[in-house]
Amino acid sequence: MEHRQSRERSLVTALESGERSRARLLRIAWHDVPEAMLPAASEVMRAHLEKLAAEDRLPADLTD
Repeated sequence: MEHRQSRERSLVTALESGERSRARLLRIAWHDVPEAMLPAASEVMRAHLEKLAAEDRLPADLTD
């Protein structure tokens, strides 16, 4: 659970600082994940972003 909260915290911090690129958000929050695992990490990030959107905490101007 701690890792999940840490990753979400990293996403929120990056979003609050103005980051809008999904690719850069992935690199920021999953900086320790091997390249081969990034597709899976991307799916996990998508779930985090959906949660933030449901909480009305996700900026509408994300880019790919």
